[in-house]
Amino acid sequence: EASVSPPGADEAAGNAEGAPAVRHFDVARFAELRQARGLGWGSPSRYARETRSTNDDALAAARSGGEHGSVFITDHQTDGRGRRGKAWVAAAGQHLLISILLRQVAAAAGVGALTLAVGLGVRHALEAHAEGPLAVKWPNDVLAGSRKLAGILCEGQFEGGRLDAVVVGIGVNV
Repeated sequence: EASVSPPGADEAAGNAEGAPAVRHFDVARFAELRQARGLGWGSPSRYARETRSTNDDALAAARSGGEHGSVFITDHQTDGRGRRGKAWVAAAGQHLLISILLRQVAAAAGVGALTLAVGLGVRHALEAHAEGPLAVKWPNDVLAGSRKLAGILCEGQFEGGRLDAVVVGIGVNV
């Protein structure tokens, strides 16, 4: 189902090299789909056409009391990252970039298992749209053959030595 809106009147139909115009995330359509399916996560939803990192946005929200299930979405990250500080380069309009703030996480030791579980969920969600089988490469990549289709980054927010929140970041190459 549609997750991006058609280019608006202020967007060109393409650039001089013939590249297609960037299509932006359709916030209203996302809200309709979430409500129709009775999904609790995704509210509040915060969308920005560009941000440094959706994980940074979610971690900042966690520090200021953000709600469990809050979702942060962007069309373009200027400073996205993966595991071990590796850069996650995401050209505008070419990726689904989303982070989810979770408050109800059992223990810090479970974050590794959460990363794998999210990877399995992302693989399952994308399989219906893939031309062939998808695989999860431990610990945080979803592969289509030998090509990386998606990456997952879970980061904890600690308060007084206690795990207060986990941010689940997902980047899908579309």
